[in-house]
Amino acid sequence: MVKLRGLADHHKKVTALRLVPVFISGFLLMATLRSIGDTSLEAGGLAGGIWKKEQRDSLAVGIEDWSGYILATAMAGA
Repeated sequence: MVKLRGLADHHKKVTALRLVPVFISGFLLMATLRSIGDTSLEAGGLAGGIWKKEQRDSLAVGIEDWSGYILATAMAGA
């Protein structure tokens, strides 16, 4: 019997966690957190239980300003 190199004799068990890439899980987690934060802000509370509306808006503008630079840096590094 001929064995081929690189082929394992055993099979790895496939789970749902292995089928979903980590970045997709992270995206879904962050989208959920953002939605919870916006919902609490609409109810008159703090965004995410931490920030007032003005603070959240200021943070969002800062992130938006820096996102272009971060994207350009990531693309240059690829």
